[in-house]
Amino acid sequence: MKRTTVWASVVSTLLFAHFHVFAGDTGGKVIRVTTGDTIEISGDIPGDIRKVHIDGVDAPEVGQPFAEESRKYLEQLLLGRFVTVTVSDGRKGHGEVSTEGARINEILIETGNAWYYDKTLKKDALAEAEKKARLSKHGLWATKAPVAPWEYRAQEERIAQAKQAKMAAEKQQALREYIDAVVREGAARRVKEQAQQAEAEARRREWEQQHPEEAREQARIAAHNQQLQAQADAQRQAQIAAYNRQVQEAENARIAAYNQEIQAQAKVQAAAERQAQVVANAIDRQTRAAALLEFMKLELKARQDAINAQGDIDQTIIDQQKQLLKDLNDHHRRAYEDLSQRSRQRLTSRLDIPDTSTKLLPAQPMSLLDTPTAPTLPPPAQTTSQRVGDHVCPLCNGHMTWTGKTNLDFGKMLKSYKCLLGHEFYFTDKPSPAQSQSDSSSVHCPICDGNMSWTGDTDNSTGKMVKIYKCLMGHQALVK
Repeated sequence: MKRTTVWASVVSTLLFAHFHVFAGDTGGKVIRVTTGDTIEISGDIPGDIRKVHIDGVDAPEVGQPFAEESRKYLEQLLLGRFVTVTVSDGRKGHGEVSTEGARINEILIETGNAWYYDKTLKKDALAEAEKKARLSKHGLWATKAPVAPWEYRAQEERIAQAKQAKMAAEKQQALREYIDAVVREGAARRVKEQAQQAEAEARRREWEQQHPEEAREQARIAAHNQQLQAQADAQRQAQIAAYNRQVQEAENARIAAYNQEIQAQAKVQAAAERQAQVVANAIDRQTRAAALLEFMKLELKARQDAINAQGDIDQTIIDQQKQLLKDLNDHHRRAYEDLSQRSRQRLTSRLDIPDTSTKLLPAQPMSLLDTPTAPTLPPPAQTTSQRVGDHVCPLCNGHMTWTGKTNLDFGKMLKSYKCLLGHEFYFTDKPSPAQSQSDSSSVHCPICDGNMSWTGDTDNSTGKMVKIYKCLMGHQALVK
């Protein structure tokens, strides 16, 4: 392998500082000699100390003959000198050491301070140097029957293993002896206790024979104590069982309360959903009512235009019809505002929400007289709303007369009635005014608060006979 100069080794040290596993050629100053084949060198960077085992040699181990002489020879040869280390075959911590062109491994083998160890390197020069040292009896070869370091290490390892095995066997033997001693001591203690019990039993029997009355009294006391102990144990068990039952009952009650709370929350949620649906339906119905009123407004406007085209109606009739339309307009406005206000109040009280100033349907006054000319209608008939058998229009509160038409619905014969404004409704034979007033005032719609009338039908699905009532907005209710 190519050798390099000390300067190149310094550059390599600067590039790979603090890497104790070095590769290639490097070098440094020898600061310590640990054994006859191992040295420590330092580079130019402080603290960069590397341990190097000289390649191809194996010096005597510590404890072998000539081990200290070999270390001192290497220390005298290299301590304080700058050396070059050439790493071969990528072996970690091993390298061929040289200084001033001299190969240290050859010198150690020639002087008999180390063995030629690694035969796999196939270095003929090292083998030849060991042969010359053996023949010349230099160094360790001058001792009697020198032992190779690797054989010494194997022998020491076997000795250490034998010592460990012997120590383990001694520990096992000591443990067995200790266990046997403990067993024997326990057996002796049990024998002694049995002898003491037998002696105590003999003394007790002897005392009972000498004092029979006292013995019987003590037996009675012992039996009584046993009975008391048994009663105390039974009472304690009963208390424990009662406590467990109480705990279980409390737990069951807690679980039942929790389930009831969940069910109540589910019911509240379902009720809220139903109430929200009721609100939506009420708003939809009021929207339809507003549309119906708007349609009536348009119809009255068309009638007004048709009447204005005639132009030859008596002024008295015109004034009367004008006053009639004004009263009708005021009645519609008041009825609409009252219906909106009562519906809002009932819905807010049912849903438990704060009342706001916004109405469900804004009460906009209708002007039926927005044309320059007054409407012309036929002269109003005399007030007949109080007559028995007649009906009053639910929309305009005007008198209604039978048109002569009938219809079979709800299982009853219904008659068609119509007012002067053209509103048509079907009614049964109307009862007396007193009866009608009592019936209409007794049942109010829970949604729009309007008067409800009996449809003539009944329902007994709940096991009780109830009547079906219906208001003008189409809401139905069951009343006992």
